[in-house]
Amino acid sequence: MAHILMASPDSALLDMLESAFTGLGHITTCVTDGQLVLSTAAAVLPDMVLLDSFLPVFDGYETCALLRNEPGLPHALPILLMTSIEGDSRQLEKVGATAFISKTLPTSTLSDLLARFLPPEAL
Repeated sequence: MAHILMASPDSALLDMLESAFTGLGHITTCVTDGQLVLSTAAAVLPDMVLLDSFLPVFDGYETCALLRNEPGLPHALPILLMTSIEGDSRQLEKVGATAFISKTLPTSTLSDLLARFLPPEAL
């Protein structure tokens, strides 16, 4: 069972993801801005982070870069940026994100997403 921290200003997106991940037996924590991601990540120590690229306070890219500099979080923490447009791989590398995923990703493929980015013991 993994703990997944998700951040988006889109409550419908968060509700859909939360329902899908909890349906797969995982724990979720949802927040709505980049600043809350930072304080929440330090408190819950997630196994994976999903960041909307258009977050308030700190956008997804800034939030990712800040998470990568948090001393209490593992360097290998999967941080996925959710976007509705094609992302720039150079920017992904610059902020230390693991990958881009589409905001329109079908919920039926979320278990594949987890298997791709989480260690087997977290599943």
